[in-house]
Amino acid sequence: MAPTRVRVLYGSQTGNSRGIAGQLSEELQAAGFDAPVSGLDQFKKLGLEKERFIVVVCSTTGNGDAPENAEAFVRYIKSKRTPPDALSGVQYAVLGIGDTNYDQYQAIPRTIDTHLEKLGAIRALPRAEADEATGLEATVEPWLPELVGTLSALCAADANARAPRARDGGEGTPLPPTAAAKPVAAAGAPATPAAARAGAAHAAAATADARPAAADGARADAAADGGGAGARAAAGGALQGERPPLDPAAHAVTCAAAIAAEPDADANGEFAWARLEGGSAAVPYAARLVAAEWLTRDEDGRRVMAVELDISRCVGPALRGFVPGDAIAVLPVNPPADVDELLSILSLDGPAADAPLMQRRGAPDAPAHLRAPLTARLAFSERVDIGTAANWPRAPLLRCLAEHAADAADAAALREMARTRARKHGRAAKPRLAQLLRDYPSARPPLDALLDSLPPLAERYYSIASSPLHSPDSVRIVFTQLTYTETLPDGRTKARRGLCSSMLASMGEEFIDAGGWVKPAVRVYRRRPTGNELRLPTDLTAPLLLVGPGTGVAPFIAFLQHLRALRADARARGVELARAFGETHLFFGCQHRVGDFLFDEELETFEADGTLTRLHTAFSRDAIDSASAGEWRSVRLNVNYVQDLFATNARLIQQLLTKRAFVYVCGDGRSMASDVHRELLALLQMDAGDGAPARSASEADALLAQLAAEGRYTREIWYG
Repeated sequence: MAPTRVRVLYGSQTGNSRGIAGQLSEELQAAGFDAPVSGLDQFKKLGLEKERFIVVVCSTTGNGDAPENAEAFVRYIKSKRTPPDALSGVQYAVLGIGDTNYDQYQAIPRTIDTHLEKLGAIRALPRAEADEATGLEATVEPWLPELVGTLSALCAADANARAPRARDGGEGTPLPPTAAAKPVAAAGAPATPAAARAGAAHAAAATADARPAAADGARADAAADGGGAGARAAAGGALQGERPPLDPAAHAVTCAAAIAAEPDADANGEFAWARLEGGSAAVPYAARLVAAEWLTRDEDGRRVMAVELDISRCVGPALRGFVPGDAIAVLPVNPPADVDELLSILSLDGPAADAPLMQRRGAPDAPAHLRAPLTARLAFSERVDIGTAANWPRAPLLRCLAEHAADAADAAALREMARTRARKHGRAAKPRLAQLLRDYPSARPPLDALLDSLPPLAERYYSIASSPLHSPDSVRIVFTQLTYTETLPDGRTKARRGLCSSMLASMGEEFIDAGGWVKPAVRVYRRRPTGNELRLPTDLTAPLLLVGPGTGVAPFIAFLQHLRALRADARARGVELARAFGETHLFFGCQHRVGDFLFDEELETFEADGTLTRLHTAFSRDAIDSASAGEWRSVRLNVNYVQDLFATNARLIQQLLTKRAFVYVCGDGRSMASDVHRELLALLQMDAGDGAPARSASEADALLAQLAAEGRYTREIWYG
């Protein structure tokens, strides 16, 4: 009898979910199941409506977005065009991968869980949520045996329900070997309440007639469920004294004309965005660098550069249709010297490095980043991470090396490293792949197994700091080149630099040194908008509160360039600017006024021409008693951090909020964004001087949630 199949699906941006899906498959196969692993981008080809069991391992990216290989699947299950019984009777379980440091923690796994059930699938096990902030293994390790036990119970219930048919000549569903020996739980694992509940549900489903198949050709609806707004929590409460917006027909100047429409749907109703040039990692655009400038001095291992990339020859709207608030993805390349070192260690130097790689017969479908055409050099250069990923080295790599180590001591040490790294969650030393291979010379996996165990080389996202109304043929990005010290296992230290930022900085310096005659190219793309991006309001009479310290100011430079162009157009048409545009306030902070103040001259011109109502600044390292303390161009210099500006401008912010202001925060989420959020909560509890009673803490929290649900409080934050 063939073993029972459990289809394991993953949605992964950085490789975490894919690695866990592989681990899950190994556990299921050890228990006697057939457990093929596939990316969620393969869901149509697989015909999930025909599966009996599916397990989904998926993460959330950005501001509540799906990983790229899960985007089409999420659109499909949310679409109103998808038949409501498309997955009727399919048993499923969901394991979510996330990070509680981010606002939209587990947004996509929760969406998948909810909509699978809406499409008729039966939840076999409550959704599990693993948190990178505390260590994924703390959730994954106990969940795996619970899942195996639940599926074993489902098989037992299914076999009992189908037994009469089997005696009449039907095929029935054989138990996997392990499940036959232990019909309720995996070896060493007790039966769980979830397994009992799922078994009962499955037994009831199994006695029913065969479920109807999903309609062929059901496609995703691009407009389903209102984008990212559904992930935001809505709450009651309202600001006192809010006024309706001005009559848009008479006074509003919107940016609708500047926003490019998405590509039309193809004949099957699906958007072809991912197939556009510059629309995905699979079809990037090689943008040439046409300007570069260091914006800050080199201090404490940090330096900021701005570069401008030419997109004038990109075909289609994926890149050319960018709008303020968008980010561009840059595909990094591993340093050639590191790649050559790896190839030499693996005895792949010479012609072998550039020979086409063939997939082993019978091997599972290769993930997108390892699909042909591929060579060893290309794989190590552009496709896989060889030492920069978060939580490196990851458990799948260490297990792969241990499995193929000829020396027992090497194998034991690698297995122990995999175990302790899971416990320490990446705080131990991080030997790069070449170092691991040198330290454990007997560990030489086959090349395809080694590549499969490595995480994909992830793209890096940078906010666009320019408007298409200002420069439609190019995009400007800003980044920090960070140099840090890493302690090696033997106690020595080594200077490291960020992979992508160093690559961009080297290109920028090459351009500068050559006087602009050398224009290096970098592969870039823009993801299809999801609805979670920073966006200017369509009614520009609403006040804007922009909070962007450091490089977090980048998207707001794009906002201001856009507003300046719209104001110029309105002025030319005789529109009264004071009634067409609301106030715009930017809160910016950095360490020093001299040397760290990004875009200082540009910001001053925005303030001078009225595009920016007021620039509020904080310079944290300029001491109060220093010669530079006091006032400079009407700006206070003795405020420590940008969040401290909220207390000194409390009444102004309260007044703007009553006028339906939009609040945008961009930058560091580990301290700045949370501090700004706390200051906003405190401000909303203060007496506004309008005679209305002060709000309680819970009312203030509910009000911020309401603003977020309305799109009036948006944060784009990162951790690093």
